[in-house]
This record gives sequence, C-alpha cells and structure tokens, in this order.
Amino acid sequence: MQKIRRASFVVGAFAIGLMAGCTGPGSGPANSAPLSHASSIADATDAYWVSSGTTIQRQSKSGGAVSVFLTEPCGGVGAVAADDGYVYWSHGYTSLTCTASVSRMPKGGGPIEVLATGLIFNERGGIVLDDQAVYLVAVALTAAELVSGSDGSGDTRSKVYSVAKSGGTPVPIAGPIARGDAAVDGQGRVYWLSLLGEPTPETLSTTSIMRTDRDGTTTSLATVTGHVATLAFFGNRIYWVVSGYHLNNICMECDTPTIVQSMGPGDLAPVTVVTLAAGSLIHDAIVDPNGLWLSLEGTRSGLDFEGIPRIDDHTGVLLHVPSGGSPAAVLTDLPFWSDLTADDTTVFATGDTAPLLVAK
Repeated sequence: MQKIRRASFVVGAFAIGLMAGCTGPGSGPANSAPLSHASSIADATDAYWVSSGTTIQRQSKSGGAVSVFLTEPCGGVGAVAADDGYVYWSHGYTSLTCTASVSRMPKGGGPIEVLATGLIFNERGGIVLDDQAVYLVAVALTAAELVSGSDGSGDTRSKVYSVAKSGGTPVPIAGPIARGDAAVDGQGRVYWLSLLGEPTPETLSTTSIMRTDRDGTTTSLATVTGHVATLAFFGNRIYWVVSGYHLNNICMECDTPTIVQSMGPGDLAPVTVVTLAAGSLIHDAIVDPNGLWLSLEGTRSGLDFEGIPRIDDHTGVLLHVPSGGSPAAVLTDLPFWSDLTADDTTVFATGDTAPLLVAK
C-alpha cells in the first residue's frame, strides 16, 4: 500500500477558482482533456496502463487480478487512451519495420488495428481523442526515410496530425513547428505548443500556445517566456505549466519559479493560477472540479560513474491545489516521473508500476 504523507514546498496561493472553468452554455465538456496523453487511463470499470513499454495491463477498478490486455509487437509503447469501445495506444520508432504508430483494439478483444504509421515522435507520443479522431504531434517520414531511416530534420517538420478512429492517412492540421502533446476540448478545437527556437543554457525558451479549430483556423493565444511542460483543458479554460526541465542531464531554466497559467473566454492575457518555488519541476498536470493536480519530478543527488546527476527513484510527489486553496502534497514516494489521469472519484499516478490511487 502506498504511504500517504505531507511534504513542504514554498508555494504561492491558488490565484483563481478553478470552478470558473466548469461547464455552462457554450463551454467545453466537464473533463480534463489530456486524460489520454499519459501512460494510464481509466474508464467506467477498468484501469489500463503501460508496463515496461511492451504491454498494456488491465485491472478492474474494484480490485482483483491484473491481466495483460495486449502486447505490442514493436515495443516502445508511450501512451494509452480509451473510448467506449476501444483502447488506443502509441509506440515510438524502434526500427525501419516498426516506425512510430497509433493503434487500437476492442476492449472485448479482437485484432489490433493500426490506424497510422510511418511516423516519428519527437517526444513521448502522447495521444488525445475526441468523438471523431485521434490527435498526435509527430513527424511524417518521407518515402526515402521509410527506406533508409530519418535524415535528422524531423524537428523542423513536426506537426499536429489527426487520424480518423477508423484509420486512414494522418491529416496535418497544424504546425510546423509543433512540440509536446496536444489537448482537445470536445468541440473540434485542438490546443498545441509551438516552440520558437531551440533553448540554450544561456537563454529561456519561448513557446506559443496555439489553438486550431476544426475549420483549420489557427489562433495564437499567448506567447510565454519559458518551457511549457504540459497542457490541460477543463470546462472552457486551457491550462499550461511553465517549468524547468532536463536537457542532456543539464537542468534548464531551473532557477526561475514554476507557474501554472490559464486562459478562457474574455481573457486578454494569461492568468497565473499558482506559483511554486524554482526547481519544482512539473512532469504532468490535470484539472477537474476538485482543482489542479500536479506530478512533480523527483530529486537528483550525487553523480554516477559517468559524472551524470543520479536519479533518486521514488522521490516524485503528487501535489493537489484545491479551488481557492493552497497546494499540498497528497502522495510522496512516487516514481521519479509519474503520468496522471483521473476519473470521477480517483486520481491515478503511473510511473514504473501499477497506478497508485488517490481518492479525490
């Protein structure tokens, strides 16, 4: 059983009520859009999660035995998603015969359907769903690259793609240059990140928060100085996290405070939701009626035999920021990196083990 204990952080108070994002006329659905970009997902009856990058495990939310739902022949599974009838997943590029792909399988069992292939994911291959399509940020390999491998120019060609749930050719809908994972709001609008130039140890990142509507119209919502770690959508507001990160084992932008910002209808500029101390690196975030949930990266101490900062496993933290309240740690001893997902009653934190559960 995972221990639950408190931990201390230097933080600012929650600046706005998250319930401002609740649904109403003209607003989005009452859920957190990136519930599908992570390595776990829960539906009404079961939880699914990625294990060792090769299998997707399943367990009833009421308990019981863990079973192998499927084994991905190519390995490299990065993300899992689900709708009423299917489980969807992505896997990264592992060989010329196993280019990055998105697939699905019926929950009740059946053949694996490859929806899109011939791709490279610049990052972990997060996927999100709406009622019509699967959305992902990727690079489509050229005919020559499919034969000889990537030519290394992928970053500059990275776009947001949609692919019909029944499969077909991925359709580029935004970018380049798109980065990170996308978010959707259930009304045909896709939110994504555009990185304006590569960061260096001497300069801060500059990232644009973009929205592309179903008719193809793209709007720049905000330009942020700093690395945007993740996107989340709830009600009628888009949220993003500006946080330091590690690049080739160098902690980039780690001497500036970590902040969560949001925008909604009528906002002319981003609203700061919460501020954490510099060095509090956020790996993932979701938003729901209970507030904001943040997965904090673990700590690093000492150097390994190659002189690289050592990862201290199981030092990650799940932080909860209730509407109108202050942040508090609700789970510690998590894996170094933990993805988050949630259902109506529970938050699931998934790293290198079965999800750890927190009642809301």
